[in-house]
Amino acid sequence: MKIPLIRYSLLALIIFFISCKSTGPSFSYEKSRKSRTERVSAGSRSSPKKIKKDRKNVKNVAVRSTVVAESKKYRGIQYKYGGKKPQSGFDCSGFSTFVLQKSGIKISGSSSQLSLLGNYVKKKNLNAGDLAFFGTDGKVTHVGIVVSNSQNQLKVIHSTSSKGVIISDVNASNYWKNKYLFGKDVITNYRDGYTGVD
Repeated sequence: MKIPLIRYSLLALIIFFISCKSTGPSFSYEKSRKSRTERVSAGSRSSPKKIKKDRKNVKNVAVRSTVVAESKKYRGIQYKYGGKKPQSGFDCSGFSTFVLQKSGIKISGSSSQLSLLGNYVKKKNLNAGDLAFFGTDGKVTHVGIVVSNSQNQLKVIHSTSSKGVIISDVNASNYWKNKYLFGKDVITNYRDGYTGVD
């Protein structure tokens, strides 16, 4: 009679544990993993507009780096009024347009004509590759390419009549600081085939 009693007790225990498991909170590893994956996917999913903007930003950074690297190749080239090639020498606009054209930005014109292109940028926000314009009484007479702009140092590479192609820190030079007028971005919204002002 003891054996059936033991069996009965074991059966009761099994039934008890099964009933407790069925009434407790249910959890599915697969379901949890799937929901977590969906959350991650949803969080990392970017809109086509954002992706396009990000690609444009990457392209702009690459172009700007190319412009600066190209401009530095011509340091020391002599100044020549109306000069547009390194073999003969550069004037300020000839140098700026030559470098930008070599970097895929097909613009042309004198410094005053170049000042009509692109978008205005505040001095503190100028980036490498932007154009910096100089002059007197609001009249543009000179242009250079921004090399860097940080820690209150605005470095511009340009062709000067006295020293040819050099890099100047505009903020550290009373001459260039007093002649600085404004900056322009001709890279961000550049359109292929746009040739500027002739």
